[in-house]
Amino acid sequence: MSIKSSYMNIMRMNSEEIPCLPSHFTETQSLAEYEIVDILLYGTPKSWASWQREMDCQGFDPLTQTPMQVIAFMEQY
Repeated sequence: MSIKSSYMNIMRMNSEEIPCLPSHFTETQSLAEYEIVDILLYGTPKSWASWQREMDCQGFDPLTQTPMQVIAFMEQY
């Protein structure tokens, strides 16, 4: 699955499934952007590690970027 597909699935769960959870979960308790970035970073296989090295080399801090900026970076490498 591509990183963009992963992102789209996370966003679908964030907007359609999390708000439907029982008890105290509402639309306001969806995942924040930094949590989505975290999931994308740590959910990718180790075989895709070239973008991790490139982030370090370029000083790219993914946790200060939007999910789309992180995806664009990861797709380049």
